[in-house]
Amino acid sequence: MGIAYLPQIENIFTNLTVEENLKIAGYILENGEYRDQLDLALEVFPELTTKLKQKGGTLNGGERQFLAIASALIKKAELLILDEPTAMLSPRFANDTFQKILELKETFGLTVLIVEQNVKKALEISDNAYMLMNGRIVFEGKSEELLGHEKFENFCMGI
Repeated sequence: MGIAYLPQIENIFTNLTVEENLKIAGYILENGEYRDQLDLALEVFPELTTKLKQKGGTLNGGERQFLAIASALIKKAELLILDEPTAMLSPRFANDTFQKILELKETFGLTVLIVEQNVKKALEISDNAYMLMNGRIVFEGKSEELLGHEKFENFCMGI
């Protein structure tokens, strides 16, 4: 259906190699199409190229997230739903992950829906934002407008 959902945790097969994870992502593709998508995913995430034979469970948090997102690319997802993509990542990998998400959005035209606690960084790379409280939308608007919205900042960023 063109949708890839990446949960916050357990978003890869830790007992399989990186290569096996990527093969599973492309199981419905023809061999030539899979190869093209694999090449594309490794072009976007070159960090994975040297880790193809490594078990997913031995990757650090950022590399696992890259593998999960690369799997979505192989699936040719048009909508990427990310649940806390930077949770438990070092600041470096969190920044790298946000940059990769922005690259996917801009380069491949992917629609990305992010649920994220790092509100400021999420707003910096997004077009629109919604804040939910108790299942209701309490703020919504263009990300750049919400970045400067005093009440919104007080609510979710403690500023």
